[in-house]
Amino acid sequence: MITAKIGILMLVFLMLSLAIPTALADSPKKIAVTISRAGPSGVPDPNAWVTDGGVRHVRGEILKFTTYNVKQGNTVLFSGSLETHIDYNFNVETGVGAGLSKAVITLPSGDTFEGKITSQGVFKVAASGGTQGVIVKSQGVFHGTGDYQGWTLQYFSETGQPTEAYLLIP
Repeated sequence: MITAKIGILMLVFLMLSLAIPTALADSPKKIAVTISRAGPSGVPDPNAWVTDGGVRHVRGEILKFTTYNVKQGNTVLFSGSLETHIDYNFNVETGVGAGLSKAVITLPSGDTFEGKITSQGVFKVAASGGTQGVIVKSQGVFHGTGDYQGWTLQYFSETGQPTEAYLLIP
């Protein structure tokens, strides 16, 4: 009886030992990447208003970056263009605000990375009447389609180019 229990425990241990490496082999690869972009161009704050309480609301601002490169070292992994549709609010007096963007990176092949960018920070009304980020922290998560199905790009930035980015590849 004791021999049978020991045999069963050893069999269970052996099965678990074999299953763990298989599960780890299926884990995505996390690659540190850098992102560079050119732009933006677009219509600043096409639908903006300020409430009686001094909060500026912006809905549907569209910004386009004509070049969006994702690189590992000096190697460009993919390159495309980025279009964002931005909604945000900020207090005109203090400048403190937050925003949410829906964004699509379109590659020449037609494949895309689609996702959202959340931002918070300090903003001001620019001389042009649009909104300018003074100190803005953002993070974005994009999911690949087509040949990039299952890939995930995530980044963090502080007022400008993304400062830290990772690509998860299945």
